[in-house]
Amino acid sequence: MSERTGSETRKKILDAGKKLFSEQGYGAASMRAIASEAGISPACVYLYFKGKEALYLTLMTEWMDELARETRSALEGLDSPVAELAAFIRCSLSFASRQREIIMLHGKSAGFAFVSERKQEFFRTRRGIIERIVADGVVSGNFEPCDPAEVAKIVFSMIRGFVFSMMVEDDALYSPDACVELILNGLARRNET
Repeated sequence: MSERTGSETRKKILDAGKKLFSEQGYGAASMRAIASEAGISPACVYLYFKGKEALYLTLMTEWMDELARETRSALEGLDSPVAELAAFIRCSLSFASRQREIIMLHGKSAGFAFVSERKQEFFRTRRGIIERIVADGVVSGNFEPCDPAEVAKIVFSMIRGFVFSMMVEDDALYSPDACVELILNGLARRNET
């Protein structure tokens, strides 16, 4: 089997797994059904993945790695904490909008021990990025004095709310731009002096 054919087969398996896990949930999706969806034999699936858990973990890891890469790219070269925070939020929400199947898959797997530790570390890292941006903004005077760790938790929770709203609605409940506007400008009118 050529490297290209192997790569294409792996992608077919991952795409089929993503589709069936998101539609049926982890428990109901079988390796046989994933093989059928991919148009290959069950034995072939096992050449690429030891089992359903390995396939699922690969999907989640690739999703997290892709979001991390897109985030680094979105933040690269920005010169202010305001621009960084706006880019982080827009990148996160845009990614979630494009990855609806993974969002559905993610929501149906919250308690799986083999995924949860990796996801918790990933989410801590993402909150850490927000916290660093906010701390830089406080130091530079771009943001009001605040507790960067608490602000990071709030911003992260707003992003997760957007993501999880996609599980119950056809679309997310609010737009990335509305989220950025609210976080950066708030609701309270400021007195101009």
